[in-house]
Amino acid sequence: MIVDLVNCVRQGEWGQVHQLLLKHWLAQVPEVFEINADMPWDNSGINERLLGAPGELLFSPLVSAFLLDVHNTKSSLETMNAIAGVDPAKGGKICGHVFKNGELTYTCLDCATDGTCVMCLQCFEVSIHKAHKYKMHSSSGSGYCDCGDKDAWLEGYACANHEKKEEEEAAVLAPELRNRCEQLVEIILHFALSLITHKDDLTLPEAFEEFKPEVPVDSQQFLTVLYNDETHTYESVIKVLELYIHCTKDQAMLVATIVDREGRSAVKLGNKVDCTKAKEDVQKKTSRDSLSIRRASTHHLPLSVKVMDTMLFSLQSFSISLLTWLNAQMEVFPPLREIVGEILLTSKFELKKDYVKKQSKSEEGLIAQIVRNVRDGMDADDEAELIQLVNEHIDAGEIVAEVEDEQMEVDADDDEEIVRELTAGIEQQGPSRESTTFTILENILLQDTQMWKAGRCILHQLLMRTVFMIYEQKVRFAKVFMQHYNEIYEDFIKDDHEMEVSVVGLSVQFMTVPSLARKLVAEDEALSVISNAIRLQTNKYINRGNMSEIGRFDFTSRSFPADLRRALQITRDLAYILNAIPSDADWTRELIEGFVKGFTDFLVFLQHLQGMDEVKRQAVEHQVWESEWETAFNILLRLKDAIALVISWAESNEEVHNRLLLMCLELMNKMPPVYTKASEDSSGLTITINGESSTITHFDVLKSATSIHQPVVRIIAGLFTAKDHAMFLKTDEPGTELQEKIRSLLQSNEDTNLYELTLRVLVLCAQTNASLWRRNGFSLVNQIHNYFSPLCRSEMFDRDVLMMQVGAALTPPLKFIIHLLHRFRLDKWATTEFEQDKAAAAQTKPESEDLSKTMVLIAEEFFQCLILIFSERYTYGVGKTNPLDGLKREVVHILCTGSHTFSHIQQKVSHDNNTKRVSLHEAVNQVADFRKPLSTSAGQFHCKESCLPMYSPFFMHYSKSDQSAAEQCQARVRAKMDRVTRSCFPNPLPDYLPFFENLPLILKSNILIHVFKLVIDRTTRRSRFSSDRVFHKVLYLIGIALNEEEKDPDFGFTHKAEENVGLLGMLEGLLGKQEASICPALLEVTVEKYRKLLKRNSGPPEPVIVETHPMSTAEELKAKRQAKAAEMRQKAMAKMSSMQSKFMKKIEVDESKDENHVKTEGGIKPEDCDNKDEDIVKQIGHDFPVCIGINKWQTEIEKPRILTCILCQEDEVIAPQLGKPMVCAAFIQQSQLFTHKNQKGELMTASSGAISTRDLLTAPATLQYGVDVSTCSHSMHYECYKSLSESNRSRDSLRARQVGQHPHKMVDTESGEFQCPLCKRLSNAAIPILPAYQLTNQIGFSTVSGAADENFESWVARVKRSLEMPLSSESVTKKGHSRKRSHSERSLLDLEKLSQTSKESDGSAKYSYNATHTDASSTTQLPTSTPTESKIIMNSPPSADDADFYNELAALFVDPETNNANSPTATPTPAGESNPRSSESTSSEAVKKPLSSQIQHAIHTLIRPFPSMSKSKICSTAFDGFEEPIKDLGKNMIKYRRRGNESKVNFIEKHLKGYAISTVTWQSAAHVARAISSYLYYDKKPLFGALNTRQRDCMSAMSRLCASLSHNMQFLLHAVSDMLRVLLCDPPTTKVTQTLGSPLFGTSPSSANPSTPHSGTNFAFFVQLFNPAGPRKNVNLNILQVDILSLAISLMMTIGWTWNNGIQSMSNTSTKATTHQKSRLLTPDGSIDEAYVLRLALLAHYFQIFATHEESDGEDANMDDGSEIHSNLDPAIVEIMVKLYSICHPDDQPLRRVDALWKKLEEGAHSLLRPVALLYHYITLVDPPEALKDPSIHSAEALFRYVGLPSKIEEHIQGSLVESLFVMWSLAIPKDDHLLRELVVQPVKPNLLVDLPDRYSQLINRVASFKCPTIPIEESTSNVPTLCLVCGTILCSQAYCCQKIVNKQSYGACRYHMSQCSGSVGMFLRVRDCSLVLMTTRKRGCFRPAPYVDEFGEVDQGFRRGNPLHLNPELYQKLKSLWLQQGITEEVVNYNEIDYRNVQYDWAHF
Repeated sequence: MIVDLVNCVRQGEWGQVHQLLLKHWLAQVPEVFEINADMPWDNSGINERLLGAPGELLFSPLVSAFLLDVHNTKSSLETMNAIAGVDPAKGGKICGHVFKNGELTYTCLDCATDGTCVMCLQCFEVSIHKAHKYKMHSSSGSGYCDCGDKDAWLEGYACANHEKKEEEEAAVLAPELRNRCEQLVEIILHFALSLITHKDDLTLPEAFEEFKPEVPVDSQQFLTVLYNDETHTYESVIKVLELYIHCTKDQAMLVATIVDREGRSAVKLGNKVDCTKAKEDVQKKTSRDSLSIRRASTHHLPLSVKVMDTMLFSLQSFSISLLTWLNAQMEVFPPLREIVGEILLTSKFELKKDYVKKQSKSEEGLIAQIVRNVRDGMDADDEAELIQLVNEHIDAGEIVAEVEDEQMEVDADDDEEIVRELTAGIEQQGPSRESTTFTILENILLQDTQMWKAGRCILHQLLMRTVFMIYEQKVRFAKVFMQHYNEIYEDFIKDDHEMEVSVVGLSVQFMTVPSLARKLVAEDEALSVISNAIRLQTNKYINRGNMSEIGRFDFTSRSFPADLRRALQITRDLAYILNAIPSDADWTRELIEGFVKGFTDFLVFLQHLQGMDEVKRQAVEHQVWESEWETAFNILLRLKDAIALVISWAESNEEVHNRLLLMCLELMNKMPPVYTKASEDSSGLTITINGESSTITHFDVLKSATSIHQPVVRIIAGLFTAKDHAMFLKTDEPGTELQEKIRSLLQSNEDTNLYELTLRVLVLCAQTNASLWRRNGFSLVNQIHNYFSPLCRSEMFDRDVLMMQVGAALTPPLKFIIHLLHRFRLDKWATTEFEQDKAAAAQTKPESEDLSKTMVLIAEEFFQCLILIFSERYTYGVGKTNPLDGLKREVVHILCTGSHTFSHIQQKVSHDNNTKRVSLHEAVNQVADFRKPLSTSAGQFHCKESCLPMYSPFFMHYSKSDQSAAEQCQARVRAKMDRVTRSCFPNPLPDYLPFFENLPLILKSNILIHVFKLVIDRTTRRSRFSSDRVFHKVLYLIGIALNEEEKDPDFGFTHKAEENVGLLGMLEGLLGKQEASICPALLEVTVEKYRKLLKRNSGPPEPVIVETHPMSTAEELKAKRQAKAAEMRQKAMAKMSSMQSKFMKKIEVDESKDENHVKTEGGIKPEDCDNKDEDIVKQIGHDFPVCIGINKWQTEIEKPRILTCILCQEDEVIAPQLGKPMVCAAFIQQSQLFTHKNQKGELMTASSGAISTRDLLTAPATLQYGVDVSTCSHSMHYECYKSLSESNRSRDSLRARQVGQHPHKMVDTESGEFQCPLCKRLSNAAIPILPAYQLTNQIGFSTVSGAADENFESWVARVKRSLEMPLSSESVTKKGHSRKRSHSERSLLDLEKLSQTSKESDGSAKYSYNATHTDASSTTQLPTSTPTESKIIMNSPPSADDADFYNELAALFVDPETNNANSPTATPTPAGESNPRSSESTSSEAVKKPLSSQIQHAIHTLIRPFPSMSKSKICSTAFDGFEEPIKDLGKNMIKYRRRGNESKVNFIEKHLKGYAISTVTWQSAAHVARAISSYLYYDKKPLFGALNTRQRDCMSAMSRLCASLSHNMQFLLHAVSDMLRVLLCDPPTTKVTQTLGSPLFGTSPSSANPSTPHSGTNFAFFVQLFNPAGPRKNVNLNILQVDILSLAISLMMTIGWTWNNGIQSMSNTSTKATTHQKSRLLTPDGSIDEAYVLRLALLAHYFQIFATHEESDGEDANMDDGSEIHSNLDPAIVEIMVKLYSICHPDDQPLRRVDALWKKLEEGAHSLLRPVALLYHYITLVDPPEALKDPSIHSAEALFRYVGLPSKIEEHIQGSLVESLFVMWSLAIPKDDHLLRELVVQPVKPNLLVDLPDRYSQLINRVASFKCPTIPIEESTSNVPTLCLVCGTILCSQAYCCQKIVNKQSYGACRYHMSQCSGSVGMFLRVRDCSLVLMTTRKRGCFRPAPYVDEFGEVDQGFRRGNPLHLNPELYQKLKSLWLQQGITEEVVNYNEIDYRNVQYDWAHF
């Protein structure tokens, strides 16, 4: 076939080539794209085949055709380069790297022509921009790198890789080669496109039918295919798939994700009937279900499902792969780009949809008329052109209606509406173009919405790699795009996919190229096309109303419809195409006409916005429902850039400017402001104030409708700022015809018309401020808020202020002021007679509001308006300033409210088009000083002193709150400065530009001076019609006038003011008076300046004498006042302090009386107890402090500590028998901080690691369940705590009832959580604060120990012997020989056999157990300990009390959780002799009943005395009061150490409380001590001396609790001996260790549920607990499986009980007769036994380190030929080490890197001894040596000596004893490599957080290539890649694809990973959002900023600002500390207090 193909290519028979390829593909594709029948959605097989040989086979014939090479087997075109002579690596082209979703893009703030020009990382790194200011953003996956494109960059257009070398010529392909490539590319594109756009789902395209292999009709397979839409939610799709496709929820989630990412997925393979049924079911369900639709959507259609021919589906999938291949080949063989582009643009391809042209009705009459008028003003030769233009214009605005094959079902009403809408503006025309004349490109553009996501994306990438890379092709593409612009957008609006996957998103690629944009505006009328498209899409929203000419938009029926939201995407194109402003040279006649015509159409759209959403004041009742306001603002927000750009274009050409201005004025002339009649006959109104009158139009904002939306007026305002284009209005010389028209238009109208509408808006805001509109509801409040907000103000409020300035410049001052006063309704207020008339008027017409208050507020706004008109001269085009000055002034005002971070300044600054190129950073640096950030907070900018004078208290962008903040801040800052600075006198302002230069004249108009006089006069009289604020503003205005006069002496304000009203005298009259208290300094400075100017102007020296007088009096008065105030203050202070001291003395006297009275009988003198924190201790000892062992120091407590209850505020002395028990609020949680991880990085929890059978006695080495306890150290009485938790619980249950289904809260009171009443820290338990044992009547272990005269070696030998000795004097027989079994043993044996049977017969075998415990040899029963000393009769039946104990215990054996399907099960592998008796297994029902009674009997006979022991107290009588709180805490701890099945745990809790609580507490204390010492170590702090209060109190409470719980073990000595056995007896034989399933490992297969903790009954545990003799040495634990620290602490707490009357005994057999003993009062106190146990444990730990050390652990890359490395170690030590190592590793090579192992030993010693030292410090209260308090000393010696050990490691490990122990223990090392790897490597280190890269960009790029692990699709990478900070894994978070379902609950990727990696809490970094996620339970989590900061030290949560970020080590250190302290849960709860929005997230889904 390949030979034929190559021959046909040679001969140019292209039809034949096409057929051959078709045949080949039709044969091959079904094999490669074979669909998995069970899971049609699963593509993994297809992907494998594509990458393997079958995939090569698909593409290699094609490559052969390209290369003309018959022998080719490759699928790449690389060899083409050699044939064509092209070097693919050559520079000089556009980079064109297409961005993936989430990849970083860089834009240079200094050089990019606009924000859309970006570079990829590779180019950016080698470009000049790296040294500039740049930003980074995450790409959304639609765009390419612009490196190498000269249009995109002002400089540095190419990086080093893409720079064009001078001498390079573009390679030209040989014509034959080029022709071959063109033909083959055309075949490929036609093939792919014909499939992707194919309509009929059941047949193949015609060309394919003839080659299709025949398939019998009945066996033909079909597919049901689900397509993506953006209207249905994930949940609804998953539900439907589960129902009708019958897949699991996991699979449904997967399918939903594939559909979302790829756009479609096959869901069912079968015959046609089945597939069609599935389709109908799904559609029926989703069309009914309205809940499944997203709110934003308007399309209520069912899910899109198709039934397809299997062959067609496979071919379509292949065509996507084919296009992907073609895309890849363009990278390999660059000349292909241009060829593919050429084919796209020229090759014809039949369009598969009806293409009907329609055209819009003739232009709206109004605009046509305006255009005519504009035309009249033009020269005659332009006229002909314009007529032609207008005629063309009438044909413009064509739109396309598609008639789909299947009509969508539409309700009848909608139908009519649609028809009506279509016919309204449109007349029908016939089809206008043959479908065969369309090019491939037009097909792609016009059929975009009919393809699925993957098809669209691949075609868009094809376009980006081809036509966009070559400028000439880009131009042709742009022209085609503009030609079909309407159709493309029409499709987009009907579609529901996002912009990113629509062809519409490509417009940015060509519209932002400046030269191309201008070309389109000039040649293709692009502006007009875009404006018409907006009009077409929005026409349906116009409400014509009763107004004859112009309608307005009306959205009252539905707010911001989805169609409109999509239609407004068109406005982006407007801004893009206008983005580059033409220079003079760029303007051509075509461009002028094209732009003006486009603006005409744009104006038609804007006129519907003009005056929309009018508001009318509600005078009587409140507004019933809120009126719709958001849509108008949404439209405006999208238009504001375009409007600003239109004005900028107009400024750059005078003719354009004048034509635009004329058009806008004409339009406003056609819809003039509506006025109301003043009286019956006329609408004019004459107002006289102070003898001056003026006639103005009448309008009252309070009574008529006003609108905030005035876009046309605001454009006019903007046009007036253009250079000098408007200056002709100021001169009398005749201008051009256009200018004369504008002039006559303005003159023919009322002068105030121009700014009338603007003024109404300002008045509306003023009145709303004065609460006159409060009945209008929130809609008006929101409109006004947005009007002033930084987001909208540049096109709203700022333009309105500008318009007022224009109005003031064009209107006579008198008329302007009277007009203003009238509109503000202050015309009466401004008359002198106002107050006299007020009384009379009140009687005739009473006012409802309190008029004076309202009047004053409005007067304030009136003066504010004037201040803005005069002082806002920094606006572009108003004053002689540049944009940078304006920006600096704005920044100064932001900083005058206080110091701020850079991001805050950025937020507050207006986004003005003219300052786009001005760097904000530069402006800020000029006016402010940067104060460096502290380690964890951001840096702040502070305003420079030299810039303070720029401040104006009435700055235009200040809100009310800003204004008061600024005033307070300035008062503080300026307090120490000179008077002028203090006064905030107006700063001299820049001059106005010529157009505005007569504005200041208004200041000296008589009427304004008269108003000034009135205000000052009323202030002096304290009239209620004036206020401080009004007076302040008037003074400020006078200040502005004085400044003007200072600049221009002829201004003459002072002269006129004196002449008219004598202003100076009035001001002087206020000096130093109370009335002027708001601004005394300003008044003084104003008066001073006023005098100076008067003097300068008038010259005569008379007033000099007067001058100093009032001034000095003012100063004197002030000084006197200050002196008097100081004197009074001093007296008051003296009086207060004397009262204070008297009161304190009285209290002290009272208190001492009380205390003596109450507590003298307590034995401790309470008046000494003033210490709150700790007991005051007297140390007795000499030399070096030691807390354990022979040289132990003694301590005496001199004063016990006193605590205050935070709830009842009573003090309590912590001493036994005194007062009530105290507790601390504590938080207990499960902690996996130290849990060992296996090779995969998963926690070695119950399902994956080895568990010891004695899970209660010792903690396993994997430490899978640490119980962490922490406290906030706030203490309360136990009773108070109980009542607190009760009230919490009842309050919550009440609240739940009231609210009904209340939303979940952060603090879960049901499970006992509460917040500490004082510090609000999360707590869930209370930890008792026990007195030190030195205060009690307990005696220490050291007093009963007899080991004082033994050394370590002899002690070990003796204890070892006593453990191996038989435990009684009876004859010991060898195993297997018959001997009489004791009663209890028989019971045990029976029990075991029965249990085995039950298990077998139940068929629910859980854990089997090892039955080798039964050769014990003692008949002694357990002695009992009851508080009373009654004897227990041995054979009595159980009392009623105890009956439940036996029943429950029996139940445990019979049916261990048969119903729990999810519990992991393990196959029973009974070891040793215990064979299951299969012969006896009968059906389970028959056995159950008798079985349980048999077991009950056996148990009863075995452990009768035990229950009475379990009733005894948990702690000794010394701590009587603390029984309850300790039990409470114990319960809580057991809960968090859940292991074993529920019933077992409950049984333990109920009956074995003391025993269980003790062991759990000891293990928990070990965890807490280990965690605190680790935290101190990683924080580089000393062990003692750096503990904070929380840690100190926690350690102190836990250690005393441990010591007090030792009491529980005094009758369970065999448990003690069991623990010793681990250290001193042979480890279990290797037979047991061979299988992981053995009971000693107790693993379940890892396939079982990982989240269910270990369940099943451990039989051995009961035997070990109850068997009086204790299972002897032959059942032991593997020493490598035990956590030595927990074991050491448990043993040290209990070892003392083995001494009795000077004899050490390892079992309870003191004598046979006694079955009871008196309980003794003993406590651990650092005895010699404890020291020896510790030393033994340390040796065992050393052994663990030796056993798990591997040579490869050290980096031995640099070792020379096996030479041994012993850095400065003593040879003797080396020898010992090598010897011990060889004992542990007999088969390995001898130890070479001794130093590495030595270092480990040091670490190991520290990791074991530091926690022990902490614990014993708090038990014995012996002060640690100074060396342990000093952070600079790292010596181990002090630590060893403090805990009573030899001071050097070498002393620990030498000696024969150590060797013999190592030999014995070495049996525990498994020989199997696999098992060896499973062992826990010692010493244990905490799971720390990973290290993060220094630059944030490195992190993002690491994640850019991350694909979702479940669906590894190339195009769409994971949306939210999230990094686990504990292990560094990247996860696909918050996505359905990676959800797991466990126990019917769904877990998001992070939550599931958390259970595998960090346990109950997790810390994740969402890379693209630059934010952290802290998670705890399913309902708790919070977002925090990531520890990355920018150059200003600010974090960027959400990665919105895009500044380059780097890691802040201090912030990350804080997180590491938080992790080490296990404080995440607390942090989450605290953070929710700050930001309650965190509750709304579904944290389980993350």
